[in-house]
Amino acid sequence: MKKIFMTLLCAVACMALSAAPVGMSNVRDFGAKGDGKTLDTAAIQKALDAGGIVHFPAGTYLTGTIYLRSNGGIDLAAGATILGSPNKEHYNKSDFSPKNRQDTPLKNWSRFHKKFTRPIDWSSGAHLIIGLNVHDVVIRGQGTINGNRDAFGPIAVEKPEDRITVPMPWRPGEMIWICESDRIVFDGVRLVDPTFWTCVLSMCNEVKVKDITVDMNLWTRNGDGFTIDGCRNVVMTNCIIHGADDAIVIKSDHRRTERKQACENVVISNCVLKSTCYGIRVGVGNGTMKNVRIDNVVCTARIGAFLGVNWGIVKEISDITFSNFTIDCETAIYIKGTDWVRLKRDEKDVVIKDIVFRNFKGKVHKVMTVDPDIPVKNILVDGLHVRLRQIDRSLCPYRELPKARAPITLKKVHNLTLRDVIVDWEDPWHTYVSPITVDEVYNLRMDGCELGGLKKWGTADNFPKPTPEQVKYRNSWKHFY
Repeated sequence: MKKIFMTLLCAVACMALSAAPVGMSNVRDFGAKGDGKTLDTAAIQKALDAGGIVHFPAGTYLTGTIYLRSNGGIDLAAGATILGSPNKEHYNKSDFSPKNRQDTPLKNWSRFHKKFTRPIDWSSGAHLIIGLNVHDVVIRGQGTINGNRDAFGPIAVEKPEDRITVPMPWRPGEMIWICESDRIVFDGVRLVDPTFWTCVLSMCNEVKVKDITVDMNLWTRNGDGFTIDGCRNVVMTNCIIHGADDAIVIKSDHRRTERKQACENVVISNCVLKSTCYGIRVGVGNGTMKNVRIDNVVCTARIGAFLGVNWGIVKEISDITFSNFTIDCETAIYIKGTDWVRLKRDEKDVVIKDIVFRNFKGKVHKVMTVDPDIPVKNILVDGLHVRLRQIDRSLCPYRELPKARAPITLKKVHNLTLRDVIVDWEDPWHTYVSPITVDEVYNLRMDGCELGGLKKWGTADNFPKPTPEQVKYRNSWKHFY
């Protein structure tokens, strides 16, 4: 009798643990197994279509594409994982919406190899989670959304030469894609192992993102973290993002969407970022990015704060403030022009102005590079205290080594103020011949700056002479420079 009672007690306890909290439906009530083997797509979609927030008890829910519905969402219990199916037939077709990214060409010109090869950024228009024209949606909880990257082949590739030459397999595109939607909330979930970009919010309004963790193999090709694309009124706070490309992207690209709006009124604060490329990247697409505040960030990346017109079609970047950054980066601040393409707008139609960098501290190889296609206006750098360090090729080794003559390079700027800029300059690689170079800079003001430098090279602490293996490794990349 006692044994029977204990069995019943355990059964009741298990039912209680799997029951949905009050006000939510339970995905298992719609037939989801959560065993990591059964394809649960139909059951999950049925639960979402029924309306309201769907609770996922602990378990692994294998699924293809699922579609969010208005006035609802996903609630993941601790131990619950939504796992992307390894079968491409389980995902949406790229042409399901004209707003969606289409499959990129299978071949593209490689400037490295001087021939057509499959590009390293090839991806499909498939997604694990889609929210299109929805409103009042939440993705929350203590569980995980897993893109199942390794199931699709060599997407995470560590060797630089292999990252360029190894063919890209078919893979889903953005793991989470939410487009032209309003009042979207992300709260607490872990987003891991995407096959491409992790999460894209495109032309959305009133977005809240908090306590989110993004984690992936840092050699994932094109592994961006969060992309805020043409969104208005966004608050993102208390997030930890490890991205294999850009940790956070702020852009406005409305070439495929009905909404043609600026990315504006964005606040990002209290985040820890790690990336093999950019920590914060502003300036992608064909639109406007303005009224952005980024504060209290710990960043380990190739470039900490980046602004640029990139593909030559950006219209405006204005009123952007980066403040209170603790950094360990190859370059702290970078304002850049186009990437291997010409400026596609008339210069008078492109605006980059009113940019503030305040209170940056940490270690860098280069302090600041400003080298745009057009003159940028009204830049303030206030309180930048950094120690120069040896370049770290382990982060992004296929990139070119810097060839600047100075750790601070300024070009094409109207109205630039450097205030309280202190550089502890110790560089045993003999990289620089001057602390600063200036070209086409008008109205430059410097106040309380100490750009440093040592009289004797190679005496800095923690800069040992390179080993023969390190020298061999560096030399193996000369043909790329």
